Amino acid sequence: MITPNVVGEDPLWSRRRLLVSSGAAIGGALLEMAFPIARARATESWRSGARFLGLVPFVAEGSVPLEQLVDEGLDGRLYTRLDSLRGAPPVVDNARFYVRTRAPREVVRELAMPRAREGWRIDVGGLVPRPFALRAGDLARSATSKPDTLLECAGNTRHVRFAMMSAARWRGVALADVLDEAHVSPNATSVLVEGVDHRAPTRASRPGASWVLRLDEVRETGAFLATEMNGEPLPLEHGSPVRLIVPGWYGCASVKWAHRIALVDETERATDHMREFASRTHQHGVPSLARDFAPPRIDRAAMPVRVERWAVGDRVQWRIVGIAWGGDRRAAEAPLLVRIGAESGARWERVDRQLAGDEAAGSGRTWDLWTHTCAPRHGRTPIALRVGDVRVPTRRMSAGHYARIVEA
Repeated sequence: MITPNVVGEDPLWSRRRLLVSSGAAIGGALLEMAFPIARARATESWRSGARFLGLVPFVAEGSVPLEQLVDEGLDGRLYTRLDSLRGAPPVVDNARFYVRTRAPREVVRELAMPRAREGWRIDVGGLVPRPFALRAGDLARSATSKPDTLLECAGNTRHVRFAMMSAARWRGVALADVLDEAHVSPNATSVLVEGVDHRAPTRASRPGASWVLRLDEVRETGAFLATEMNGEPLPLEHGSPVRLIVPGWYGCASVKWAHRIALVDETERATDHMREFASRTHQHGVPSLARDFAPPRIDRAAMPVRVERWAVGDRVQWRIVGIAWGGDRRAAEAPLLVRIGAESGARWERVDRQLAGDEAAGSGRTWDLWTHTCAPRHGRTPIALRVGDVRVPTRRMSAGHYARIVEA
């Protein structure tokens, strides 16, 4: 069972984007000072004779707490530190992997019962000749290794320090295999995956956790039902015992606490969950039918995650370390260009080094590291990136969404 460089100018940064509250800037600086562990990790050897001097802090960002669970239910969050990423490609351990919604009370209660995880039931029905049920224990025994896969919240912004993204190693069962076992009816065109969710809305979110994928999208993305994360049974806050993972799509489609799979046709309405995230997944308005939703794909993107100061002989240099993610393999192979500073003389140049790791790196499923060395700057300095291939979609990055500011 189960491509050429294109180095023309474009307006990635505007003065208005630089205008943020002084409180947010001060908060970001204080948070950088509050985490000496990240600074210590940055002291890895870079080049012979170089001496690490510290990190240049990012400013003009939110002051959210990093790597601690906060709030409950739909408002529950955990924000991942990105400045300590190592490896190519790096993975994030379960306790540090971002959380967008914490487990509903009914899930917590149910999983507290003996053997509840093993017996967790996923009903498979809708347009199938004979509905049946899957058990989480059976899925776990049938699970196979999946490539490292990144998830990013569709609401990942400067306000949360871009900390709502992480990558992990997974095991699971291909959703396509489950559908093959279901003997899908000829008039079925899509599949609805639904998870247990909270019943009451909050100021930030509406209840409902379900997404509709077209059958061809299931196979195209390699969507799977995850049962393990980084070598451990799927943790509670990450969807235990079973969650959907849709590689290359925003995390809102990777439904947690999956308990129902239904085959549907062209008349299926968009779920409340899809409608809530319509504007954050690049939809044209809020379609009423699921068939009219564009896939919530993550375009190619890149940003710096830390800026290191090094003494090299009698000079000081900046070493910018960043990540690149999203898009398909062609996009992942396109050259990255960086621009440091917003003054008229600032130019785009190719990053010094793009690092790739195993077969997942360079595929768009996970993130890769890149590095770039430059002379230090004084005052506030924006750092923006772009892809040196105009054929590659980069909607958020092209709009300056992931540009960051450091202050020295």
